[in-house]
Amino acid sequence: MTLGVPSGWTRSRTTRWRRATLGATLGALLATLCVIVATAPAAAAPGVAPQATRPTEAVAYARVAVVRVLSYYYGVTSNSGPIPVLSPCIGDGALIGTTGANLNSYSYALIPTTLVNPITPCQGAQSAFAQFYGQASSWGLRRIQIDLNVAYTGVGA
Repeated sequence: MTLGVPSGWTRSRTTRWRRATLGATLGALLATLCVIVATAPAAAAPGVAPQATRPTEAVAYARVAVVRVLSYYYGVTSNSGPIPVLSPCIGDGALIGTTGANLNSYSYALIPTTLVNPITPCQGAQSAFAQFYGQASSWGLRRIQIDLNVAYTGVGA
């Protein structure tokens, strides 16, 4: 007994049945392929003029301007004045700009508040200070440095 073939059939009858099944399967696949090709979207011709609703090239290729933020602190012990910490707190931010009529001409950096906390610096600055001078009784923010990404400046490092 052969699977898929009714019992009692002769060899020639079985061969014809298999050929008919194979032909029907190939026909169904060919019909499916024709439907897929017929409904596929046509490729856009190169050099087509941009539509009026498309953004300008500068807006279409705009990138996020990532900035590197370095915050430098100083620590004060009970028997000293301000002592600068040479290890900065480092983090990332995003550059936010304003453009257009009636807007200011400044750009702003959106950064985590833990990088510019004047009361308590990051753990790295605290431990760097403690290695040399012990625990600080108070902290202060000495300088904030913002380095722009190459995507914004266009100048590689």
